[in-house]
Amino acid sequence: MTGAPLDVADEALLAALSQDGRASLETLARVTGLHRSTVRARTARLLTEVVDVLGIVHPTVFGLDAYALLLVEPAGPALATAQALAARAEVPFVSVVSGAVGVVAEVRAADQRGVAAVVADLAALPAVAGIETCSYVDILTDAAVPPRPAGPVAVDAIDRSLLARLQVDGRLSFAALAEAVGLSVGATRMRVLRLREEGVLHIGVRLRPAAVGVLQAGAALTVRGDLPAVLDAIGRRPRVTYLASALGRWSVICTVRADSPAGLADELDALRQVPGVSGLRSWTHLRLVKERYQDGAG
Repeated sequence: MTGAPLDVADEALLAALSQDGRASLETLARVTGLHRSTVRARTARLLTEVVDVLGIVHPTVFGLDAYALLLVEPAGPALATAQALAARAEVPFVSVVSGAVGVVAEVRAADQRGVAAVVADLAALPAVAGIETCSYVDILTDAAVPPRPAGPVAVDAIDRSLLARLQVDGRLSFAALAEAVGLSVGATRMRVLRLREEGVLHIGVRLRPAAVGVLQAGAALTVRGDLPAVLDAIGRRPRVTYLASALGRWSVICTVRADSPAGLADELDALRQVPGVSGLRSWTHLRLVKERYQDGAG
């Protein structure tokens, strides 16, 4: 942990930056009601120590329409297993966890056949003792995934170049972007605005949990009754950072955050009490090995 824990003002700024990671200090001050000098100082700290501002692109833009959660039993040290999984480009997320398994990961592919092929390859790795798979139906909340675009979208080579750069630094200036792609600043601004308006690109933030002592736990939930109502209730919880509907043994996959083990237990208990939730399996993230969603724009 490199700084003070997040307080109410920090949380307000994080919420505003999650909506628009390129927001100006004036906009952040207006949205949060904080004094501009406070916004300047706190935003500088957040951007330096706590979050990365990234351009976020829904995977369907690059033809990746199938996703799955993998609960992986290591055949040996969990870190070695996680590193073996992380070597695959189709695996954008890998974490060493505590709980019933040692590693969780995510797979993305063009279709379910592609997911199945990747899972089969991973299951054959010497470092893997077993894999339990849960297919996502829809990703509803995630700093790394914006809402699915409303309709078909077309991106050309220049768009892809802009997306690739913004996925590394979401606050990169229009002048720097223009120089990189060989367009005028005005033309570059218009392209970025179009990509955002069409739902191709969202500029958000990704928390660096270790920087502020944040703990995260994943949960897989079984549901009896009204699934949309359950998803809505969970999605309204401010400390739910990831939420997806799923197909198979579990109907809901989510991630919650807290600043202490007791707080994490409280968040998980709150999920258990959501009407319609009939069961919960959880794991605590211990070591993030890979979190890279940029490869589709290359």
